[in-house]
Amino acid sequence: MINKILANLPFNPSLIGQVSFYAKRLRKEESIRRTGLIFVVLAMLVQIFAVISPPEKSLASSDTNIINGVKTKSDLLKAWDNKNSDVSKIYSFFGVSRDDIAALSTKPNTKIRSNAADYWSIGRSSLSGFSNVDQKYKKAEITYHITDTTTVYMRQLKAWDIKNPYNTYVAWQGKKKSNGETFWIVVECGNLVVEKKQIVEKKPELEMRKTILSKVSSLKPGERFSYRIEYRNKIAGSLPANNVVIQDELDLAHFEVVSTSPSNIPITGNILNYKVASLSYTPTFNVIDINVRLKTNLNNGTKICNVSKMTASNASSVTGGGSPGACLTVDYCPLNPALPANSPECRVSNAAAVCTLTDAKIEMPKREVSFLTKVSTTDAKLTEILSYDYDFGDGVKTTQKSSSLDNTIKHIYPPGSYHAQVIVNYKVKGSPESSKAAACAANIDIQPDLPISRLKSVKIIDSGVEGEAALKTKVKAGNTIEYKLVTSNTQSFDRQYDIEDYIGDLLDYADLDLNHLSQQGGKFNAASKKVSWTNQTLKAREDTVKTFRIKMKSPIPSTNSPTNLSTTFDCKISNEYGNETSLEVDCAVIKKVEELPNTGPGTTLAIAFTVTVLAAYFFARSRLLAKELTIVRHEQAAIGGI
Repeated sequence: MINKILANLPFNPSLIGQVSFYAKRLRKEESIRRTGLIFVVLAMLVQIFAVISPPEKSLASSDTNIINGVKTKSDLLKAWDNKNSDVSKIYSFFGVSRDDIAALSTKPNTKIRSNAADYWSIGRSSLSGFSNVDQKYKKAEITYHITDTTTVYMRQLKAWDIKNPYNTYVAWQGKKKSNGETFWIVVECGNLVVEKKQIVEKKPELEMRKTILSKVSSLKPGERFSYRIEYRNKIAGSLPANNVVIQDELDLAHFEVVSTSPSNIPITGNILNYKVASLSYTPTFNVIDINVRLKTNLNNGTKICNVSKMTASNASSVTGGGSPGACLTVDYCPLNPALPANSPECRVSNAAAVCTLTDAKIEMPKREVSFLTKVSTTDAKLTEILSYDYDFGDGVKTTQKSSSLDNTIKHIYPPGSYHAQVIVNYKVKGSPESSKAAACAANIDIQPDLPISRLKSVKIIDSGVEGEAALKTKVKAGNTIEYKLVTSNTQSFDRQYDIEDYIGDLLDYADLDLNHLSQQGGKFNAASKKVSWTNQTLKAREDTVKTFRIKMKSPIPSTNSPTNLSTTFDCKISNEYGNETSLEVDCAVIKKVEELPNTGPGTTLAIAFTVTVLAAYFFARSRLLAKELTIVRHEQAAIGGI
């Protein structure tokens, strides 16, 4: 329209009034577009500021981080110099010095991609506590004990590629002055990353024990008992033992197998063959229980021994069991099977004495054994005790003069297995023989202070489902779940032990029942997220059982995992105490767009820049048109058009 008016203006000067009208409208439009341009430019500046200073992550910390929230070299050095921190000990253990840290750039200077090389990283938490990590990475994990209170775990960086084919990490890259090897420290977590070739590969070493899980050395036909097999890789920082197999040739001629734990252990004929596959270092033993029943047709005095064997493709084989740990004797009174074999009623001689020698008490750590010898006689009035001759089995012998039917003596042993004997010298009044003798013996097993065994089971209180069935059940809001911690001491003496269990992953979706925990004598440390029972006395050859309960939150939190590297809020709760238990959580479905456009910082800035250019163009166009109309009016006035 404005073009038509301007074209006819020379022929019809009266149109100058319409030109003035449009000029005023364009000046108003110019003012509006100027205001719009100002706001667009301000929005552009805000977007630039947001890209330059991104917001902090809402869930940046993790229990596996070496240093939470590290961003600059100064943060690394402060953590190193902190006297209350173990950071310097951790980095030093892997050959990184303070000078190596000081030589890094002020800010991160590189990015590493998880699948670009065989990268391995350290962390404070074991992968066993992360439910969505592939089992192959859990089995390959290497454990390092830095101090008595600090343990870190080395694992493949690809273990965290849970939601993506690969992940990219911002990091510092540096070199060790000691040997020139390259290392990386990842931003935010402070976790050290090295290539696999830098890891000193310690050879694994297998350790195995087999014992009878009861305080008996003899049983009657038809009675039950349990074998316990304990096994582990005992070298901290070693590679996992591969293709591990536990074999046991069961003596089914003398007993029958009632049950096993775990229940899925295969037994073909009389051969137990349990494949563990990969076995990483553990400070405690893994456990297999074999519950058996003696057959009823066994002869008195039958000795039953059993030995297990463990093999691996990259470690030497070991055995467990045999005498005295996994041996017992069938012992009963032939005249009356309800009585012990040494009952006086089982002796046909009217003037005879029998003795029993028991290791009544082993005091550790002195390894002092208190022996109690008891003499039974058919006629105490006619029996006169003369002396007790002891042979402790370690080369030491002694004689004690005594007339008592009971005799106590103490002896300190070095670690090992011994056969102690005592000969009781006595005479029978009125007998033509000057003296008689009765002999008895006891097997002594003095063990060093070896690791204990740990087991865990879970039960859903609301439904009563427990064990393997509970692990296959999806837990719902409001459910109460009970965890049973079984700590076993299969050695022949009492021990003191602190029972602890990390429950951090459980608390994503549940609350700890503090009242139940208090009734159990336990405590909860909110900082370390551990339940504990300190200074517990583990009785010899017995299990100590502790329980704690959690209650699922209602409603179930719908929090998303903070990053692709995290397994928090992943609709699973995992926990490990000897064995790992992982439960599915019945999470609510979160509404989401199936596919979102790429709106990263670059894309957002490009869109903002395009909008700014368009706003500037229309503002400039309005201003130019207004200026042109002003010029037309002035020219028309000059030639007398007005």
